[in-house]
Amino acid sequence: MSDVFQYLYENAPIAYVALGADGRIERVNIAGTKLLQADSESLIGRPLESFVVAEDQPSFVEYMQSLLHVPNTSNEDDLDIRMQGLDGELVFVRVKCLQHPIPSRPGKQTHHLYLCLTDISEIKAARLETKSQLVYAEAIVNTIREGLLVLDQDLKVVSASRRFYETFQLKKDDIVGQHLGDIDDGAWDVDELIDELVQVLPSQKAITQYELIQTFPRVGKQHMMVNAQPFEGHEKALVLVALHDVSELNEVKTAHQHTESMLALALKGADIILYHQDLDLRYTWLHNPRPDFSLEVALGKRHSDIAEREEEAIDFDRFAQDVIDRGYPNQEILVSHYQGKPRYYNVRAEPTRDEAGTITGVTCAAIDVTKHMVSSQREQFLKELTTKLASAKDVEEVAIEFIRAKLQLSASRVVVAVAPDGENLDTGTDHTLTAYMGENDDIRVQTIHIDSILPASDVYLSGSPLWIETPEDIEQSYQDLASWKIADTTTRSLACLPLIIDNHVVGAITLWYDHQVAFTEDYKDFLLAIATLCATASNLVQVRKIARDYAIVQARQQLARDLHDAISQALFSAQMLSEGLPRLYESDPDRLAHGLLELNRMLRSAQAEMRILLFELRPDQLEDGSLTEHLTYLAEQTEIQSQTEIYIEIAPDIILDPNVKVALYRITQEALNNIIKHADSQHIEIRLTVNRDLRQLVIIDDGNGFNVDTIAQGFGLVSMRERAESIDAILTIQSTIGQGTQITVVW
Repeated sequence: MSDVFQYLYENAPIAYVALGADGRIERVNIAGTKLLQADSESLIGRPLESFVVAEDQPSFVEYMQSLLHVPNTSNEDDLDIRMQGLDGELVFVRVKCLQHPIPSRPGKQTHHLYLCLTDISEIKAARLETKSQLVYAEAIVNTIREGLLVLDQDLKVVSASRRFYETFQLKKDDIVGQHLGDIDDGAWDVDELIDELVQVLPSQKAITQYELIQTFPRVGKQHMMVNAQPFEGHEKALVLVALHDVSELNEVKTAHQHTESMLALALKGADIILYHQDLDLRYTWLHNPRPDFSLEVALGKRHSDIAEREEEAIDFDRFAQDVIDRGYPNQEILVSHYQGKPRYYNVRAEPTRDEAGTITGVTCAAIDVTKHMVSSQREQFLKELTTKLASAKDVEEVAIEFIRAKLQLSASRVVVAVAPDGENLDTGTDHTLTAYMGENDDIRVQTIHIDSILPASDVYLSGSPLWIETPEDIEQSYQDLASWKIADTTTRSLACLPLIIDNHVVGAITLWYDHQVAFTEDYKDFLLAIATLCATASNLVQVRKIARDYAIVQARQQLARDLHDAISQALFSAQMLSEGLPRLYESDPDRLAHGLLELNRMLRSAQAEMRILLFELRPDQLEDGSLTEHLTYLAEQTEIQSQTEIYIEIAPDIILDPNVKVALYRITQEALNNIIKHADSQHIEIRLTVNRDLRQLVIIDDGNGFNVDTIAQGFGLVSMRERAESIDAILTIQSTIGQGTQITVVW
């Protein structure tokens, strides 16, 4: 070699190895020592084959033999093998044989082979990585649910995904290299689609969501969305086509639309609203809307954006947020206002979750329960008004109680006009009425003539209610109503209701509204029920007054009879006896003593009768003192008057409520009176016992007895039962003819 060639050989970056005819290393350059991981002295004389891994040695030996037995030639084929240096590091090497034999220097040794050894480890690793990526990419393509096609610029099929083959039941040999329009018996030869695909590469524009509905020979009708885009490959431009089968999706969509239609049909006319709110509490969809709650009004908004009142918005947002925060269903009555009127909804809410279980919002079903709530409120109002009117002492109090309730009727003004003493008003127009007028918090009372009360005067004569819903109807029917209007309020609607007792009109209620009212049948029935209630209460007041007057007369008559029958007779007998006693003073002292004793007995009897009458006239006296004292005295006086033996046994230290004390005394008194008058009894027992589990009063006689079934309403038995019920006690009567009677009161 020349010096220049020698220098290049020694310092070249590529490993060169000179071998002898026996395949041993005779010369190696610096790059070669690095590759084989040893210095030249350690390498010279070693067979190169010893550095080749065992699995690659057969191919290496065959390669070397082909070179050694054909001199003066070079093998243009390369051999890739794995070699392991002296330090054990494994490298991939590409072996190339140079021309041989080549003299090293003139007159010097001629080496038999020159080999070029190139380290291709990095290239090999890159190829493996590329292959791995290709396998990975192919696996991804084959697992994608969409069918994929790769077309060249002439729209010939380059490759397809496994999904494509499975969907259309084709094989690779059926389509690769074929024009798209020719495959699958020409089923893909759709002019519009072909025209679109032809323009993809020249225009470099993608096809997006092209809808293809086509019948294929092997799989029938398919509904697909086609997407395509250009791809610059390593060697040539390609068209990537993705086919998304939407047949199932379309069926699901059709089924969903059908379900929505059925749901809408089912909800139509029902009082149910379905809606959904996202995590920001904004409405996202709404079924079966209402005028106050429509999709156009609510979509994309919070309830606070559409609510008429702040407190309403707070309630709705709190309810939905609570379901989202807690993750549990909830149910509550919520109020929504529309044009100032409340509507009540029974809302059931459940959290909405995605496939991972994460809460994404809240779904609600709202049932319109306005009618039910209004009905319940009206029922409660009627109950409360009934309680108040039942205790009214006069007609004025009835009218005032009703006027105070006007706010619950949404009326701005109420006028209750009644005739004095329940006078019939449907007999003519010559009547004077008492009118109770309620406006704001003021109640005025004045006496007016029936003709001056419009429109009530018409109602008095006809006996029929009057319903006027609009201001135009008011002005058209009653031009003189201006004097009845409130100074700073315009009347929008009014109702006039007759008060009827025994088919006669005795008054009327007029309701004035500062807002327009729709008098539905339910509302009319409600107002008429109130009018009936007021008329009944007024009539009850009149009846009570008559009853009180009658009771006073009856009480006076009874008192007169009692005074005459008992006290007056006793005092007359005592007077007659006392007038004859002085004559016995000297003539018959024994009879005088006996007469004085009899006179004492008569006076004591009269005193007892007087005390009983005082208890009747002043029952509050029974509340003073103990029941034991009162019953003992009652028994003693009865025993004196009737000459009947009475045994009394009362538990000591009994503390009773005053009402209980009075009721038990009256029951005992009535029972003793019945026994004395009707039983012909010789012996009476009165027992009052009290313990932890039982309190009872027992009255027993050994008289005639009676048939309880036939005399259940007589002998004051009704009065005794009523008194027992007044203290929540149970009164029982046991009697047998000829064997006496037992009355038991348990409380």
